[in-house]
Amino acid sequence: MNRLIDWSDELLTGIPEIDAHHKALAGLLNELHESVHRRRGVTACREAVEKLRHCAVSHFDIEEKLVQSSGHAAFAGNATAQGELFHRLDGMLERMDGENSNITFHGLHQLKVWLLQHIRSVDTARDVERMRPASSEGVKVFGLVLRRA
Repeated sequence: MNRLIDWSDELLTGIPEIDAHHKALAGLLNELHESVHRRRGVTACREAVEKLRHCAVSHFDIEEKLVQSSGHAAFAGNATAQGELFHRLDGMLERMDGENSNITFHGLHQLKVWLLQHIRSVDTARDVERMRPASSEGVKVFGLVLRRA
């Protein structure tokens, strides 16, 4: 069966703890995809969504601790992305409680897109952070070194 997300080194952020969580989230998303694809039923899908939600809570806690302990800008301002993910997962759980208990492949694709954008946003923020000069350094512009006053 095709996996929804194929993990590769291109998805690594360089922060081992975060990379482990991202890889676990991808694995759980693949597990949910397989449950839907193989029509394993509402119970199996519910368990997969709940595991995915639990892992996401843990992941965001780790990111928050990194922001608090190191001021790591790569994870700051993540509340919107978190809210979007939990909204999607909670919606899936609610639909499984009602008569419309199926999870669509479109819904799975939206989760995949969310995860890949989340991983890339961490990389983008880290790249910007790396390019930002330290306060004592100057910025070279047209051969001139500009320093903060």
